[in-house]
Amino acid sequence: MKRLTIMAVTLCALAGEVRAEKPLELPSIHAGLGMSYGVDFGFDVPVLLFEEFKLEPGFGLRHLNSAMDVRFNLGLFYTPKFGRLFLNLGLRSGIEYYDADGTSGMLSYLFGPAFGVEYFLCTHFSIGGEVQLLVTLYDYRDEDDSSYEIATGARVFVRFYFTGLSDLLQPDAEKQQVIESKGIDAAEVQRKPEVPPKSEETPVTQPKRQVTPELPPEPEPEPEPVLPEVPPEPELPEPELPVLPRVCLPGSEVQGDAPPRGWEQYCASRDVRGQLVKNGWYRSWYESGELASVGEYRDGQRDGVWIFFHSNGRRRLEAEYVAGKKRGSWIFRDREGRVLRRESFGDEKE
Repeated sequence: MKRLTIMAVTLCALAGEVRAEKPLELPSIHAGLGMSYGVDFGFDVPVLLFEEFKLEPGFGLRHLNSAMDVRFNLGLFYTPKFGRLFLNLGLRSGIEYYDADGTSGMLSYLFGPAFGVEYFLCTHFSIGGEVQLLVTLYDYRDEDDSSYEIATGARVFVRFYFTGLSDLLQPDAEKQQVIESKGIDAAEVQRKPEVPPKSEETPVTQPKRQVTPELPPEPEPEPEPVLPEVPPEPELPEPELPVLPRVCLPGSEVQGDAPPRGWEQYCASRDVRGQLVKNGWYRSWYESGELASVGEYRDGQRDGVWIFFHSNGRRRLEAEYVAGKKRGSWIFRDREGRVLRRESFGDEKE
């Protein structure tokens, strides 16, 4: 492990990346291969995503009581960055198989928090360590028994990242890719352009004068016929809002609230069974606070002129009710206040 660390520092120094004045720049997806030693001897495949998250599958071996312990695990970490130092804060889970004599084995499940640090010596090499607090659930294959324990562990690791290695080994790879994408032959780029020899006297040639033939004048366009102006259809004046009293009738009281505490307010009285019945003026509002409708109730039914509004404040419908039934002429308008259609209701409409 010590020799691997010394080799990584040497390669980074030769690449010119271990310099304080050069910030660490990693690609959005940075993948590599690592070797660790501690709770077990293992290998892992770290994948750093956008310098903020890390997915880390791994495989480990451990020699325990003359038997081999095999472990597969997966880690998911949040990795805040401080210069070249990354903190690993997350969870690790996995499965572990242990067989002492080849006839009976034990399968265990691991999960718990893991915390660590990882320092990038350069773009491609890093070293670090990790501590774990794992809950282990044991499951015996040949016995109807199970148990669990909580244990801590620690490990150190060295990692090599593949992403971006071509830029380190071939600094002119990007330049060559640009040349090939433009369809330029590399030999033509390196070849110096031939310079023609200078002549002693260069004759001066006068440009020939071009004679443009005269074109016949274009005919004048015929005047467009003037259409008589059609007077716009006169708009009917909007009816005035029904005059509603400020107070409720005797025996009635105000129910609900106006914006911003509510969206509906009306007068109501109690019938012979003691239940509240709308009786008097009525108002409702949109969530934005704009008025939605205004009218009047009589014995729980709409009565008289009702005005309904769009959410932009313009009138949507002007209607008339008699004891809850539609009567008279109803006018429907769009959001700009223009009349869309009119409908008339008689005694048979409700």
